[in-house]
Amino acid sequence: SLHVVVSKEVTDAVPNSKYVGVDRGIKRIAVTSNNQFFGGSHVKQVTRRYKALKSKLQKAGTKSAKRHLRQISGKENRFRRDVNHCISKQIVQNIEVGTTIILEDLKNIRRGSAKLRKEQRAEVNRWNFFQLEQFLKYKADGAGCFVDYVDARYTSQKCSKCGHISRSNRIDQSRFKCHVCGFQLNADLNASRNISQNYQDSIGYP
Repeated sequence: SLHVVVSKEVTDAVPNSKYVGVDRGIKRIAVTSNNQFFGGSHVKQVTRRYKALKSKLQKAGTKSAKRHLRQISGKENRFRRDVNHCISKQIVQNIEVGTTIILEDLKNIRRGSAKLRKEQRAEVNRWNFFQLEQFLKYKADGAGCFVDYVDARYTSQKCSKCGHISRSNRIDQSRFKCHVCGFQLNADLNASRNISQNYQDSIGYP
């Protein structure tokens, strides 16, 4: 058998003091602080279709249904993998060498999801955020970029303009409006900017 070894030269990258926050969530799989939105309605439709199909097959319980269920699960995993691959690739392609991608700690996303409605919680836990994170780390490493983490607390409740924190700032899943300064923004984009800013605050970056 033939073994082909491909070597890729990666220069020792140096952080360039640029930070991009990534908010991962329900409405969108990922939203970045440099205004990129990933995984909207198409992904949700496909995910719901797989969910309905799997539920139907589980109820049937026949041998043929179980075999079909395995096939469907395999297809769904490949779909998720492909989406996560595309998202991570585009995030890394749109940043400069040396940029640090900031993610919320995954444990906090799971813990925070306990406050969500049952249906939303299932969606958060169903999507493979860990896989997306692994892909991001791998692609960032290959492109001379970095990945680091920040505490997820209050990122969705805090105004990215004035810093005021209140649960009522988040009007709904997609809208954010600060009750103090009146600043309005897409809720996930606001959260991604907070992720970036909170990280910079934590390392004492001016």
